[in-house]
Amino acid sequence: MTRGRPLVAANWKMNPAGVADAIALARAVAAAADPCHTRLDVAVFPPTVWLRSVALELQGGPVEIGVQDSYWEPAGAYTGATSVTMVAGWCRWTLVGHSERREYFGMTDDDVARAAAAAVAAGLGALICVGETLEEYQAGQRRQVVAREVRSALSLVEPRSAEIAFAYEPVWAIGTGHTAVPEKVQEVLELIRAEAGGTLGGDAGSSLRVLYGGSVKPDNIVSFITLPDCDGALVGSSSLRADEFGTIIRSVAEEVTA
Repeated sequence: MTRGRPLVAANWKMNPAGVADAIALARAVAAAADPCHTRLDVAVFPPTVWLRSVALELQGGPVEIGVQDSYWEPAGAYTGATSVTMVAGWCRWTLVGHSERREYFGMTDDDVARAAAAAVAAGLGALICVGETLEEYQAGQRRQVVAREVRSALSLVEPRSAEIAFAYEPVWAIGTGHTAVPEKVQEVLELIRAEAGGTLGGDAGSSLRVLYGGSVKPDNIVSFITLPDCDGALVGSSSLRADEFGTIIRSVAEEVTA
């Protein structure tokens, strides 16, 4: 069972193609989340171009909204960037350091640290992604990589300035259909909690939410949400199908009350 209130988050990535489809998907997610909202939190991370439209659709409902990426400077000559000050006050979360931002857009550990610090300073919850590549996994470097990414991500954050959550996403499992063995996932989730606690101090490690991501589907969500240190899931492709995402939400809610 989860330690606290679970979080099920939907990363829509660069989908859907049109605003009408984005609004329709948001409406369907809200309908699925509504019966479960007393037992868990649900958040969606739409593309920035659809963010405002989706936020208006979800306003006052059970689903929180977040931005997929945010820059650490409040304003300036940074073409294409979105600052936390632009979304603070109406977004609840920002996704920080997703592996696709690291791989395709050159985001470094230092960049992740600055983005996380800026987000929490602005009052946003920072959902920080960590995870090893296939090469690192095969080389037996999983623990070293994840520990380094956790410590670096928190290096500039003021303790307790805002909510921080982590998502463990083994890069080799994202969008591939492959999932990590639950027992191995538990080892990493426990590691994340310990490293975060050591960096932030106090009981921060035990109180923060740690999620699993990496080809999460309706047929495997229970195997992860029942892990001792798993507090939810960051869902990719299945979050674009309202029926699949609704099943994941309900499965998590049922485990909370089991």
